[in-house]
Amino acid sequence: MAAVASELEFFTPQELARTLKISTYTAYELIKRGEIQAVRVGRQLRVPRSALVRYLREVQARQPQLPRAEAASRLASRGLVPGTPPEAEQRLHGPLTLVGSHDPALELLISELRKQQPGIPVSTTFTGSLTGLMALFQRQALIAAAHLWEEKGPSRRDYLRHLLPHQHLTVVRLCLRRVGLATAPGNPKGIREVADLARPEVRFVNRQRGSGTRVRLERLLAAAGIEPQSICGYEDELETHHAVAAANSSGQADVGLVCEMAAAAIGLHFIPLYREPYDLVLLRENESHPYVAALLTVLQSAQFRARVSGLSGYELDQLGKRWELRT
Repeated sequence: MAAVASELEFFTPQELARTLKISTYTAYELIKRGEIQAVRVGRQLRVPRSALVRYLREVQARQPQLPRAEAASRLASRGLVPGTPPEAEQRLHGPLTLVGSHDPALELLISELRKQQPGIPVSTTFTGSLTGLMALFQRQALIAAAHLWEEKGPSRRDYLRHLLPHQHLTVVRLCLRRVGLATAPGNPKGIREVADLARPEVRFVNRQRGSGTRVRLERLLAAAGIEPQSICGYEDELETHHAVAAANSSGQADVGLVCEMAAAAIGLHFIPLYREPYDLVLLRENESHPYVAALLTVLQSAQFRARVSGLSGYELDQLGKRWELRT
């Protein structure tokens, strides 16, 4: 019986996302594209364990394997010799690791990369801007996605000098995005500004600690003289803009802070508060890494620009612009 139960175990799309450490949006995309087979139970989608196991085996089989001589040559060119620590060799042969802030445009970029370069393995972890930059500093990520800096205020260089000292960095602009409060259609609670979050009848859903969106919210609350503890639901945390928008759409919360695209995608009411740059940060030495170079080429492609241009809340005038920084 136990064996049968194991064979028949199912995952919801949300459980699938947590298992693979991807966003719920990406999980639905994998199901939509047929890369992971799902079944419909009533009005709900469920993924059999066998389908997940099959997908993981296919992904592993697609990962390119370098011939031993070529691998040795690349190791030597990067100053890596026999006896190199395993984590250093993993950075060379492992997937394109991207850690940091979540944004739907970034998910679209990864989707376009997989379309144009299907052989490149990609690992994404959306844990927030601070965590992404720390992972980059510790050589645990090839790219960090971040939006801690503002159009006005402390500069990009100030932030990066503090968080990643003594590094040679490349910063690549993905977009300027609009961020604001999302509520149910029609805004039934009449929410208009950050101060309304402290109203006792309003339930808020937050982003996780370390996310740039939460850091920015804390600044907004401080400027409005609001104690976070006074907000109902402040400790309820979700990891992506899509997850926060979904919580508001389902009635689990009345309001959340999201990028405009996440709200528009499911028809939520949106109250814009600010716009911010959203960038990719990498070590200058990794700019020529074949997977990184492929991603940056896709970012500049007409196909990607056409796809992201159709999203709400983005300004793309500086898409692909690069800055070189020494911290």
